[in-house]
Formats: sequence, structure tokens, C-alpha cells
Amino acid sequence: MRVLLLLAVTSIPAFAQPVVGVGDAAEQSAATPTPVATPAPAPATNQTTVVSDRWKEGALGGSYNQPGWTERRRFPETRVYVAPAGSATFEVWAEPKVSLVGNDVRLRTMYEASFGLGHHLQLDLYLRFESNGTSPVALESERVELRWALADWGVLWGNPTLYLEWIRYTAAPQRLELKLLLGGQVGERLYWGANLFWERELWGGPQEAEYGATVGLSYSLLDSKFSLGGEARLELVDHRDTRFNPDSLELLVGPSITWRPVPNAHLLLVAFIGPELARDVPPHPLTGGLNFQPEVVLGWRF
Repeated sequence: MRVLLLLAVTSIPAFAQPVVGVGDAAEQSAATPTPVATPAPAPATNQTTVVSDRWKEGALGGSYNQPGWTERRRFPETRVYVAPAGSATFEVWAEPKVSLVGNDVRLRTMYEASFGLGHHLQLDLYLRFESNGTSPVALESERVELRWALADWGVLWGNPTLYLEWIRYTAAPQRLELKLLLGGQVGERLYWGANLFWERELWGGPQEAEYGATVGLSYSLLDSKFSLGGEARLELVDHRDTRFNPDSLELLVGPSITWRPVPNAHLLLVAFIGPELARDVPPHPLTGGLNFQPEVVLGWRF
């Protein structure tokens, strides 16, 4: 009897322990938070992709923060700004002139070397040859040109540049030519240039003077490759006894193209046509006819 009573007393703590069933296990599982997996970081990269639709020839840079289209000749007749410091360009010109109402013919060829000197300066050296169609081609003149831009590109309206040219003719008095060069762009693809010029014999002869203006427009179709445009040139000529009463007048207008087949080369072409008028003796009226005067420029930048 005592043995049975002892067994009963020692069994009470064991029966007092709770029994965990299936429902209780589910409750404990729901109460315990489930750990959330953290995604692995993406591998680091040093590559940066920049998307820009700005055309290269309009991007600013170089010595004077100028756009690429100004670093070489854009128009055959109209000059714009100066070449970057340290650059060098060689060009060959062909300039035939044919009268559409007569038999007059003239052929000019010119060789030009241009150098960007720095300090907003550019130096150009020319040799110009000429023939009237029947005579042999001969040296017509030697020319030295110096340009000076007044400021970096975009600082002053029109980017004004002063131009001074000394001309030594082989069979005529020496001359001096002054020009004011202006240029800029409208939007991203349309570029313009305008020049005012005055040229005069330094001594001897009738002290003939030439003065006038040129203007050019160029619209880029392929970035740094191909553009279409047009140019116009007005030139008046007088001399010592007829100042501001021109002895002759020439107005030329025509379409133009600019093509860069490879980065270092350029080809410019303008097909001028217009009247050339002159008077025999003042005050006789100006008379004349139409001329066709294409100009071709082949250049290479070193």
C-alpha cells in the first residue's frame, strides 16, 4: 500500500507538464517571424553611357572655345573667325570665269597655306596664277594675310575678326586690303558668315579701290560631312577721280556645297552667276553682261 502511494506522489509532476499537439505547433510557427532574404548587390562597373544628340561640328573646344565648323574654311569667299592655335591647312583653288554674252575667259588658280598662331591670330600665305584663256598661266600676285579675333568665340556678337592683307602684284602697284569678318550659327545646323572689305592701290597708277561685301549660309545635312548653302558677293570699283561713283560693279550669287570625305580633307564648291557692269568714261552708264564663275577649293588639314 505504501509503495502504491509513493508511486502516485512521484508521478504528479510528470502529468502536470503540458502536452504539445499539432495545433499548438502551428500556433508557435505562425508567431515566429520568417526571415526575409536580401538580394545580392549588383556588380560594380566603371562604364558610363552618355546619350547626346548635339552635333560634333557644333561642339565647343580648342584654343578659343570655338565650334568645330569654324576650324576650317566653311565658305569659298566668306571668311569666319580664326584657325585654332597650332593647326596648319593647305588649299588649292580653281576659279574659272566665263562671259555668257561674249568670248571673255579667265582662269585663276591659287595655292594657300594657313597657320593658327595662337593669341587669336592666323597667318595665310598665297600664290595666285592667272591666264586669259589664250596666254600662258603666269604668277599674278603674292599675298600675305593676317587675322586677329577680338575675343574667344561667343563672347562678342558676330565673333568679329579683323583681317589685313598685303598684295604684291607682278605687273601692277601693290595693294592693301582690310576686312571685317563676322560669323555665327542659328540653331544646331545653320551657319552664317559675312565680310565687309576695302582694297586699295598703295601708290602709283590711278589708285584704284575695291569695296563691297560677301555673305554666306550653310545648312549641315550630315554632321561634319556634308552641307548645302549659298553665297553672294558684291564688289564696286572706283579710282582717285571717281570716288564713290563706281567705274564697275559686279554682283555674284550662287549655291554652294561643303564636303569632307575624310576627317582631314575638305572640298568646297560655289557656282556663282551674275552681272559685271562697267563704264568706259564717266558719266557714261554702266553696261555689261552675265558671267559664270564657279570656284572649287580642295584642302587638307595637317
